[in-house]
Amino acid sequence: MAMRLFDELTEFEEAIGDESSGGTVVLSAEVPLLRYQLPDIVDSYSRDHAHAQLRLLGRTATESVEMVRRNEVELGIVHGRSMPPGVEFHPWRVFKSYVLVPRGHPLARHEIPTLQDLLRYPLITGEIENQEQSRLKIGLEQLGLPYNVGLKVGNIETVKHYVARGHGLAAISGVCLSPEDESIFHIIEIPEEFRSETTYGVIIRKDKHLSSPLRGLLDLFEMQSFRNDGRTP
Repeated sequence: MAMRLFDELTEFEEAIGDESSGGTVVLSAEVPLLRYQLPDIVDSYSRDHAHAQLRLLGRTATESVEMVRRNEVELGIVHGRSMPPGVEFHPWRVFKSYVLVPRGHPLARHEIPTLQDLLRYPLITGEIENQEQSRLKIGLEQLGLPYNVGLKVGNIETVKHYVARGHGLAAISGVCLSPEDESIFHIIEIPEEFRSETTYGVIIRKDKHLSSPLRGLLDLFEMQSFRNDGRTP
């Protein structure tokens, strides 16, 4: 009966048209995703769904999963991980990891610096160890090489700031890169042996009712797996 009621509600929303369908859609994700990966989607959503309100919450991946599970937010964006019962993960984008080297750095003389070249210089990391730091640390340990941290600072923006000022290098995810960074840094891809790729996906409750505003937002992510499971028209 509940599913039939949801179907009837959806048909009603479609009948009155998207222009009159308001409501609020709440999305939870880590701040770098909100800052670097969602602006184009938010711009499109604002144009196409002027009567709906979109809220973006900056939360850790663990917090986002729990908020989706509790139905406190409509959807979240997290990197691939095991999901609790009742929560679906739909792959969205795959990001590589990179080393940031400031322009004018001695490493710039090398067309493709080697790992040994990079390890001669201290790394700048965030205060809280993230996935890229952990993978790099594990990869170096497996090769018997040191993980040399010279400076710990706050968030990714602060990391970039101190790299640009010449205090060291940084290993970051492609999630955090913008076109402007190419004029400030040499951006060197981390080799595959460090498992440098991370898959991010959209998470949503399996029983989540897809209101018209929510369907409109999900469509902008263009996730084939979501379309294939019959959740979108």
